[in-house]
Amino acid sequence: MVSVLIVNYFCHALTARAVASALADDPAAQVIVVDNSDDPDESRALRGNLPASVECLIAPANLGFGRACDLALEHARGEWIFLLNPDATVLPGCLARLVATLHCHPRAGAVSPVSQWDATGSFLLPPGQMQTPAWEWLLSLGMRFPALGRLLSKRFRAWALACLHAPRPVCQSMLSGAHTLLRRQAVDAIGGLFDPGFFMYYEDTDLCRRLAAAGFDLLLDPCARVVHEWRNDPGKNRFVANSRRRYLDKHFPRTWLTESRRLRMERLLRQRPAFATIDLGLCHSPPVFNLASQQTGQWLLEISPCPLFVPAAYCTASAAPHCVPPNIWELLGEGGYWARLTAPGGQELVFSWEVPDTSPRCSGNESGH
Repeated sequence: MVSVLIVNYFCHALTARAVASALADDPAAQVIVVDNSDDPDESRALRGNLPASVECLIAPANLGFGRACDLALEHARGEWIFLLNPDATVLPGCLARLVATLHCHPRAGAVSPVSQWDATGSFLLPPGQMQTPAWEWLLSLGMRFPALGRLLSKRFRAWALACLHAPRPVCQSMLSGAHTLLRRQAVDAIGGLFDPGFFMYYEDTDLCRRLAAAGFDLLLDPCARVVHEWRNDPGKNRFVANSRRRYLDKHFPRTWLTESRRLRMERLLRQRPAFATIDLGLCHSPPVFNLASQQTGQWLLEISPCPLFVPAAYCTASAAPHCVPPNIWELLGEGGYWARLTAPGGQELVFSWEVPDTSPRCSGNESGH
């Protein structure tokens, strides 16, 4: 049996949608929802939107994503544990495929589906990236030395696309806690699911390091799909910074000196763009790309909050994409963004724009990913 764990934080409608998608894919699944909202009205609305078969646990306070999942795990009876964000939905056949993959790979402790950014599957979100001090150094240098930045960008794109379009499951170093199936035996072998010291963010990175250290493989299965309406939310940066520090202290306790040197390097060397960029300025509506080329063939559109496109969402199309689709535009929170269009002949154009701070948008779950 699969036990599906979902954490709710003031997004009962999204949580109900995620629950419905999981049960539609596997009616026999045990679904456990933990409400982190610490609000009686939200709890009542949540219970009113959930099927009677769903186990709804009301946390005494906002426990954070990791501790809420640990609470749900205490009630889980399945040999397979599926973590699912409220802003994600399971597509048909996903859970059965993930279970079959773990059956076929007994050394694997966890497997993740490919994540679509939109329901049509036009955009695919990238595989997870394992965070290490060495990787942070490379990105910092790539932002300051254009030749290195272009090399990192090109190699990351080639790796990500190869993983997303692989014909069979591929090994990974990192899986997202937003949609991952875990072998219960593997979770027990590493002493539990999440480290309760992580309130939000990096708890899945820590989990993947612990699974790998115990000898378990991590897999991405391109034949299984979820839709994850990921939103860039600068308001969560404080959680990211705190969890990053805890993660580095736990797994790289001797890096304080190299970290201070990296930060000093960043202060001394200004950022230099790796790509010639067309600045579209402040955009209140989906930006339009003025393209001279009308080539037919396979175009690639990448959208990223990083000028190196590490990471990026990927869209392949048979015709030139002339704008950011409205459904994707609705998922872009406040901040800066870059788009790279690659024509069938290999020519590239890079655009940038800024999304202003507008009305508050539901970000899925302040205790999630």
